Amino acid sequence: MEHAGRRLCMADPMNDIESKRMGFLVSLFQASSEDFNLTQSWKDSWERHCPALYKDLPCIDSQPPGFDTRRKVWVTLNTIRTNTGKCAYSLHQWSKSESAACDCGAAEQTIQHIVTECPRRRYTGSLDDFVYATENAIKYIEELDIDI
Repeated sequence: MEHAGRRLCMADPMNDIESKRMGFLVSLFQASSEDFNLTQSWKDSWERHCPALYKDLPCIDSQPPGFDTRRKVWVTLNTIRTNTGKCAYSLHQWSKSESAACDCGAAEQTIQHIVTECPRRRYTGSLDDFVYATENAIKYIEELDIDI
């Protein structure tokens, strides 16, 4: 099969897997050496492989707020930060639920609705609390009566 000027064959997927495995092994070797700097390695990789769309974004060289919380809290923090996650609206879009409605009576239960509008679950603080993983935001997530 011809593709973009090169011949593809059944061996190509294995070669790709082998090259990835070798890259992983090299990374393991580098990580085990005493002079390896993970942060610098990440920055170097970001500069070499960052898609053009993201070139203006800074390379994150420290753990974001909330990274040290329990996994469930961390996942929920990021669900709220990105406004994307498991809610009635999304489940309905994915054909996993009969309705997009919230149990409070609202027509659509989105992440934004849950956090900012829902009379049962609305967060009363600033949305920046989720960005900075404040104690109030973490307490809200831990007391939330649904998984999002």
